[in-house]
Amino acid sequence: MKTVVFLLAAAMLAWGAPAYAEDIDLSTWSCQKFQSASKGDIEVILSWLDGYYKDEDDPPVIDTDKFVDNAKKLGEYCAAHPDIVWCQHHNGVFRSENAGANWREVAAIRPSKFGFTVAAHPRDKETAWFVPAVKDEKRIPVDGKLVVARTRDGGQSFDILTKGLPQRHAYDLVWRHGLDVDASGEILAFGSTSGGLWISENGGDSWAMLDARLPPVMAVCFSAI
Repeated sequence: MKTVVFLLAAAMLAWGAPAYAEDIDLSTWSCQKFQSASKGDIEVILSWLDGYYKDEDDPPVIDTDKFVDNAKKLGEYCAAHPDIVWCQHHNGVFRSENAGANWREVAAIRPSKFGFTVAAHPRDKETAWFVPAVKDEKRIPVDGKLVVARTRDGGQSFDILTKGLPQRHAYDLVWRHGLDVDASGEILAFGSTSGGLWISENGGDSWAMLDARLPPVMAVCFSAI
């Protein structure tokens, strides 16, 4: 087991760590803030947590194996409990960066802000997929072209994905639970009210349609087998 003397580690931090102009109030930090923090801030926080986990009578050493393991656990926790939430409904697309306490409208989505479904990447919180339609009174794809809108920068811009999707005379609407992404973040599937079912294995860059028409698809979900 690897251990280092605590005083040596403290000295190294004192000599090599950057000076901070203000305190770090961990009670105000979220997973999203931690994941986007600088390397220096993360090192200081992880060092503080290592001391926080110890009891009064523990020896004054740092178990580096346990240190790394705790850091991984924190990263896994933040991945499983994201602060970022996406929402699409009749009025538009919205995003929250504090677990739904506050929201901002995402105005950059194309070709329309109207729609029902959204799928968020399981690890990359800046990536999400949408299937837009015209408007509440005209629930069909814009210009008869079925597309998937994907953002990779938190809604600042969108890619319009069309490869493998019908680009004329398309009348497919995707309900709220009709789009899903698997645990890898690469495989997606969505079904429509017209009975279409499409699958992508490359994050939405291209799509393949099931060679059959189903009844209206209300929900699509990946399940581990």
